[in-house]
Amino acid sequence: MPVKIGEPLPPEYPRPKKFESPKAEEKMKALKDSSEFKEMDKELKEYLKKKEDLFNPEAPTPSLKDATESISIKDKGTER
Repeated sequence: MPVKIGEPLPPEYPRPKKFESPKAEEKMKALKDSSEFKEMDKELKEYLKKKEDLFNPEAPTPSLKDATESISIKDKGTER
């Protein structure tokens, strides 16, 4: 039966249900339980921890001399 241009296509029945097979879930569980996966996960977490430490370094503390100079400069500015 030919379909004319502009007419909607007839629906296809019955449509198959979409669901993940239990085999895929079992495979993922087996993968996560493997020693290779655990080792890679540990290495990844260590790597990310190092990157996080580099991204958020501790702010340098000013020396006592620099701190007193900045206070005296601010005092001179308020006197004017």
